[in-house]
Amino acid sequence: MQINYEFWCETCDKGFQTLQILDHHKSQHQKCNIDGCQFVAHPKVITKHIQMQHSTGLYKKIANLNNPEDIQKWREERKRRYPTKENIEKKAVEIAEKLERGEKMGIKFGQNNKRHNQGQPTRAKQHFGKGKTREQHNNFS
Repeated sequence: MQINYEFWCETCDKGFQTLQILDHHKSQHQKCNIDGCQFVAHPKVITKHIQMQHSTGLYKKIANLNNPEDIQKWREERKRRYPTKENIEKKAVEIAEKLERGEKMGIKFGQNNKRHNQGQPTRAKQHFGKGKTREQHNNFS
């Protein structure tokens, strides 16, 4: 059964069945206010906004894009650094060269890099007594 939501909160990207429920939801919205940010949304969305915008430093990069020239320059930089196959290969070569020289500072090892956590079980695979994994332990089986 699919519910058809007639009322929608654009900011939170969430639907509601009645206008009263939507109004109640919107009454819970709060302003971010970090670094003068004017973003307004539900506290759960604000938490994600802070993680994705402020904690990464992205907000400071885009907050002052007020004129078309700055916006165009920012877009060009994003396009130049977009992870195309060519850019990924260039980055892999750079990392290999740094590792050959013994440089490890500033290199971020991703999940697909075999050097990262080699031989260590993931959190889900850690054992919790009598051979149970975390999932089994949490499910009380």
